[in-house]
Amino acid sequence: MKLPHLFHRASLLLALPGTALLSGCFSLTINTQAPPTDSQVRVVRAAEPTPEVLVAKAPTAVRSGFYSLGTTATNCPQLTLESVQVTADATLLRLRFSGHGSIATAPPGHEEAFYLQDADTGTRYELLGVEGIAITPSRQRSLDEESVEFTLRMEPLGRDVRRFHLIEPDPWPANPWFHYWEFHDVALR
Repeated sequence: MKLPHLFHRASLLLALPGTALLSGCFSLTINTQAPPTDSQVRVVRAAEPTPEVLVAKAPTAVRSGFYSLGTTATNCPQLTLESVQVTADATLLRLRFSGHGSIATAPPGHEEAFYLQDADTGTRYELLGVEGIAITPSRQRSLDEESVEFTLRMEPLGRDVRRFHLIEPDPWPANPWFHYWEFHDVALR
């Protein structure tokens, strides 16, 4: 004797356009004799829910330490990356601008905000905070005889990061009035 229906119970994920992802234990009834019509297909919640399994997120292994660098920016000889300090909470980059000009940086989350990028894997680390420099649209003046020291607080670097790029994205590369800063292949030694 052939059964007219096949009953299958499984844990399903159901995503509908414009809704959140739904999950749980469902019973699915499929008519194996003919293609189902809209009225024949039903999803019914099972009587006893599947127990939730909690998965503990493993802590990300981060690099830690203090690195004195004195590395000059790839595209600006007046800007130096003096040091990098990596803790479990953040990567602190101490920079010094020595020269004449008007300087500023974008706040965290902005399209022009600094970010770090692992030179080997491409993993990106975002800006968390800025200290000691004007935030755009404000500007900070610097004269030749003085230097401006500022700190960028970034997400903590992964343990395996050996070289990184520090990038300030330039949305208008042809604009001669603004210079966006970059450091390429900075080695942590």
